[in-house]
Amino acid sequence: APAPAAEGPQPERIEIPILHEDDDIVVVDKPIRLVVHPGHGQPDGTLINGLLGMGIPLAPA
Repeated sequence: APAPAAEGPQPERIEIPILHEDDDIVVVDKPIRLVVHPGHGQPDGTLINGLLGMGIPLAPA
């Protein structure tokens, strides 16, 4: 049987340049054509997946 689908975006190793990071904010230089968040037709390989893969905590939506 196939594995159950994961809930929410999953961490991925994606190179995203960080321009500034402190306790409150992270400023990134988003590469051109990098989709911001998973959606229909783009379930992974996004900025959100990359930030999670870098261990950067995200605020709940």
